[in-house]
Amino acid sequence: MATEAGDAAATPAGDSAVGGGEPSEVRRFQVKRLTFCGDFDGANIALARASIDADGITEVYEVHVAPDCSGTKHEAEYKMWYHFSVEGGRPGQRARIAVANLNPMAKVYAQDLRPLVRVPSLSPSWERLAEPSSFEISGPRLRLTFAYTFGSAQPVHFALYFPFAYSDCQRLLRNIDFALGSEPSTAAAASRIRSGAAPPGRGPSGRSRLRARLRNTGDPSADIYYHRELLALSPEGRRVELLTVSSCLGRLAERLPHIDGLFPERGPRPHRFKAKPVVYIGARVHPGETAASYMLHGMLAFLLQPGTPTPARCETASCSRWCPW
Repeated sequence: MATEAGDAAATPAGDSAVGGGEPSEVRRFQVKRLTFCGDFDGANIALARASIDADGITEVYEVHVAPDCSGTKHEAEYKMWYHFSVEGGRPGQRARIAVANLNPMAKVYAQDLRPLVRVPSLSPSWERLAEPSSFEISGPRLRLTFAYTFGSAQPVHFALYFPFAYSDCQRLLRNIDFALGSEPSTAAAASRIRSGAAPPGRGPSGRSRLRARLRNTGDPSADIYYHRELLALSPEGRRVELLTVSSCLGRLAERLPHIDGLFPERGPRPHRFKAKPVVYIGARVHPGETAASYMLHGMLAFLLQPGTPTPARCETASCSRWCPW
């Protein structure tokens, strides 16, 4: 195997305040005794207030979500996803929450798509609400209403779908770097790549560099070629990564050239390959499409498993470039 990252392996911590997992806006809304929060990576809430339900009697906590590209010249009308937390609940307290300004995806909610709920301090996993939710459509907007009974005083998170934040992406890429850079041919490395579990006893080194220190089998078709580089920075300083994955078969000494306006770290580009088609794999065009991120990282983990026949055939036949998010 051969792994490279050049200067691009100087990977910042994914949770850093600049270019990391911090939200672009801090949003906290005090509604009676509850605080609705969007001050974490991957949140989407624009407003929370007390309101009255459609029956004209029942009190409800009304949440509004931000549109796509909120606050920019590219702001759109799409309001399809939500992710927020609620603090200040008392054990046994029951709250009715309405997400009031969603796009009318009636077919989805008609199939009983319930909000996901998680108490991070008590559970590592998300679960669907036990009780069914309800929805109504008024003009161009859908109002989703659900009830939740607090089991503790700990903050509770609610989301449309299983979240996948920027910091999650950076953590998984660091784990791949560690696994391929130290133990590429072991079962432990493959397990780390699949699960995203951090290597025990090791933390991310902000200025470390991966070098070509992987086991070389002597068979270029069996050795994985992996290169990670910084394609660009987002307007808020977050990393947009480009990965190159192939086998070492057909690798040339010549490298790809730099392109004006891209690859700001100016590290070595990946090697060229002889007579290999290039396959581009991307996902997550929309911030709410978190399922696409899980799919992309699952495909990447599958291809990077050392010593596995099917991924090896894919890598021998092509050179794939990935833009993970």
